[in-house]
Amino acid sequence: MSTRQYIMVTGFEKHWDQVNGRSAYLKTMYKGSGLPRANIETIFIRRNKTTNKIEGCWSGKILDVKEDGKQYRFTFRLDPREIECPAEHVKYSINGWYCDEAPTGHHRDERELFEPPFFKTLCTTDDWREFEKLVFCLLKLLGLQKIYRFPDYNQAGKSDGVFQTEKMFVIYDATLQADLKKKETQIENYVAQLQNDKKVKVGERHLLVVDKAATKQVWIITRGTKTKLLEKNGGVEIKEVTANDLIDLYHARLEEEFDDTKFEKRIETL
Repeated sequence: MSTRQYIMVTGFEKHWDQVNGRSAYLKTMYKGSGLPRANIETIFIRRNKTTNKIEGCWSGKILDVKEDGKQYRFTFRLDPREIECPAEHVKYSINGWYCDEAPTGHHRDERELFEPPFFKTLCTTDDWREFEKLVFCLLKLLGLQKIYRFPDYNQAGKSDGVFQTEKMFVIYDATLQADLKKKETQIENYVAQLQNDKKVKVGERHLLVVDKAATKQVWIITRGTKTKLLEKNGGVEIKEVTANDLIDLYHARLEEEFDDTKFEKRIETL
């Protein structure tokens, strides 16, 4: 018995970390037997188009594959941190979609056994409403107790929800937009709300008090590849937080010992 691993090699610009988890290959570039499959662990390699030197390498997974004429269109998920190209894969120097068969147990992603099915949808959906709903589910799954999602109606230009911990108050906004500059005005509104409002109303039943001593953050949750601090504004940290990093935190909670203090520290320092 064997298990399959893909090695994706390209000289395309912005691959693989700047294409929002989507790409396409000509069918002639597929070097495996049979048809390409979804949910396969993958090594993604980018080579310089001119020098052919390796410019970047990531581990991850092919999530979905569809035939489209002469192409295979696919969605994928990168692990959050770039890696050194494994020595056994340096030999793949020509653009292509390669298949490596290994004995059962090698390259096996055991994490998927513990992943709720909606994680795949979260990483592939084009429906912004569905993305917002699933981000809320993921945040609750992490163990956040005081988290509230704003009602869907009349939400244009507003955040998706808020959550509190013992020492934090966070306004979050889940978006499929890759260009966060388009959300600058909204972000300014979120910051102003944290700076000026002592209370935040959520629906008709919840009125949350913003503790002056709390760490205040704005999270823009995306399908990017790296969580990062965008800026600080008047004591409020504004971050791009990736769905991948939240999924990694979910797995960390399963695999490591977490008390409330450690969990809060991990949330605060994402």
